[in-house]
Amino acid sequence: MERMRLLVHALTFCGVFLLVSRAVGLAIEGADLHVEEPGTKSLKSDHYRAHAEEIDLLFVGSSRIFRQYDPRTFEETAAEKGLELDAYNMGAPGMRFFESLAFVDWILGRPSARRRWILFELQDPEPTANEGLRYTQRNVRWHTPRLAARATSRVLASQREIEEKLSESAGHLGQALLRASNAGTALPALRDLFGWRRIARDTTGTGFVPLDLVRTGDVRRRRAELEHELGKDPRFFQEKAQAYAAATPAEAPAWMLEELQALVSRAKERGVELVFVISPPSEENFLALSALSRDPTLPRVFLYDPGKYPLLYFERGLRFDHNHLNLEGAEKLTELLARQFVRHVKRTDG
Repeated sequence: MERMRLLVHALTFCGVFLLVSRAVGLAIEGADLHVEEPGTKSLKSDHYRAHAEEIDLLFVGSSRIFRQYDPRTFEETAAEKGLELDAYNMGAPGMRFFESLAFVDWILGRPSARRRWILFELQDPEPTANEGLRYTQRNVRWHTPRLAARATSRVLASQREIEEKLSESAGHLGQALLRASNAGTALPALRDLFGWRRIARDTTGTGFVPLDLVRTGDVRRRRAELEHELGKDPRFFQEKAQAYAAATPAEAPAWMLEELQALVSRAKERGVELVFVISPPSEENFLALSALSRDPTLPRVFLYDPGKYPLLYFERGLRFDHNHLNLEGAEKLTELLARQFVRHVKRTDG
């Protein structure tokens, strides 16, 4: 009897704890309380909260969005082609596929009469952990039950070594539990609730910062590494692209298509058109991601084939490091996307 009573008490405690945690979590989400650490994504979230009614188009994705699409250049090029709009870059370093999905849902949950388009980056969908962000609130917050379960199932179904599978799965499940229990959210939530949080202002006004303007040691190191590789082999870019093309799958996984279809539907329900972009230089995943452009259930995919746009991949004067264009390359890419986007809008609206 004693053991049974202890078991009932333990189960009751767990049930009450889960119910209270869920209620607190819903309150945090419902009040849109800011619990993430200060950083690029946090800064841009604050900017969007304050200026949602001034923005028609948003760019969402990784550093290839953050560092390579200039909203002012996009606006000016679109205006020259007859389309007036205001844009903002919501890209952030290290924002991978699952976090991007959750970020778009957060954006869609914010009221806005102006918001019309979201340009969403298609990128490697596999849920490999970003070690620099693991167990941060930024990473924990996207681990909803659905996305955490999807990420964990993908890890377990992958061809990784068993040790890596266990480590990655434990990371996703652990962060899902942290999210469910609202661990680490009390103090930042109270600061935001009572106006004690210092809100930084995005001084760019656009959310765009090319790597040319970043002076950190890590960025300088990556630039030096590229120069070293090119010094040894001037055809480094071409050989890298060929190696990736031979080693990567030709089709995107079915589950990725399901996630994108669902995201498109959620955006449509809120009057927003989701448009996809494969941002160069994307040699590693281009074949699989470009296959999505042939799926009739998805909207327009802007893609830049290395064979058709070689300058965006192989021109040394347009690259900053192994994975990003420099400012000149970013401006050329932004102008190209803006012209293509205007043609798309005129075709769909006409």
